[in-house]
Amino acid sequence: MIPSGNGAATSGGRSGADPMSVTVAVALGLAAVWSVIALRVLSAALAHESADRLAHAAAMFDALQMQTAEDLRVQSRMTATDPRLVAGLAAGGPDSAAVADLIAEIARRRGSGLVQLLANDGRIAAQAGADALRGLELSSTRPLDRAQRSGEPVSASWVAGDRLVDVGIAPVRAGADPIAYLVLAQEVDLAALLLVADRTGVAMVCAVGDTITLSAPGDVPRYVFASTAGRDEPVDGLRIDYRGDGYVASVHELYGPGQQRPRLILARSLAQAGASFTTVRWMIYGPALLVLVAALFAMTARRRMISGAAGSPRARPA
Repeated sequence: MIPSGNGAATSGGRSGADPMSVTVAVALGLAAVWSVIALRVLSAALAHESADRLAHAAAMFDALQMQTAEDLRVQSRMTATDPRLVAGLAAGGPDSAAVADLIAEIARRRGSGLVQLLANDGRIAAQAGADALRGLELSSTRPLDRAQRSGEPVSASWVAGDRLVDVGIAPVRAGADPIAYLVLAQEVDLAALLLVADRTGVAMVCAVGDTITLSAPGDVPRYVFASTAGRDEPVDGLRIDYRGDGYVASVHELYGPGQQRPRLILARSLAQAGASFTTVRWMIYGPALLVLVAALFAMTARRRMISGAAGSPRARPA
């Protein structure tokens, strides 16, 4: 019989993971986690920066409208002192044909906007100028009430139908007491909206209630504005996703509550905001790439060391 020996019965080897491979896997995992977290932080930063940009654009629009209204206040004060207008009112009252002719002449000289003459009770006695603003009703409104109470020229912004209007109101005096009120009105037009949009890089629309009246949308779909216009709650830096793209939108109330909710709706594309951060976005992947290169270098160096040790004379059997 041939005895069974155990000299070649088994051949064993050490099992277990290579420490270098484990180190590389852990390093790559940490780098991947870092990249994900950094991208989220960058996305949040872009949304925050966009919200700040929207607030800046709203403030610029407000400043532009305040300046326009103030210019109208100054112009109404100067026009209300026209000696011919004062004499015509003193002679024939606000409803005379001579006064109506003077109002038409003032409107022709201005070339744009609406000129109205209001009786002391707020009734429209004469008007000329922009047909779209004819019939602008200011009786029993806060702007006219302020002018009547103060006895001084005032500026205000108002809504006429679906139009946003800046007005200047000045008393016309014959002696100490007002005998009528002169109103200069100018509609907020698309040029003002485009000016702010161009300077700030923010798309925006004006809305009265749920109706969009003026629009400078840029690269923002109308859906973003329409979905925001119908909201009753305040909107400040709201993130909206539409067809795979992200946008940030805000709603800025104009002229205070009560006037059919005139609002300025502003929006910005996150893709547009992120265009200036392209370099930073690629830098996020830097640590992961460096770890990968270092790991490959270390593994290559280790293999060379093992190959060198296996091929050395000392490593060969005698």
